[in-house]
Amino acid sequence: IYPEKIKFFPPLKKLLKYFNISPYGIISSGCILAIAPFEEAMRIKRFFERKKVSCEIIGEVVDKKEGVKIIEKGKIKELPVFTTDEITKI
Repeated sequence: IYPEKIKFFPPLKKLLKYFNISPYGIISSGCILAIAPFEEAMRIKRFFERKKVSCEIIGEVVDKKEGVKIIEKGKIKELPVFTTDEITKI
């Protein structure tokens, strides 16, 4: 996962920072997350762009044994697991 590709509503980013909440552990109402081969993902992205709907490719699929990783500040890390929605911290 490439976190710089994930778009967050600016006021939400301020709220998350204020309460020290991870953006990866909050509910994402209104978002669609799909996995598709790269060429198909590009076709989907172009379709949504023509409809003026925001769409980003935020990562890539690797071998299952690699697990789910996130690249932050050039370092590959495990994607954190959240047992409850981070918003419940507020």
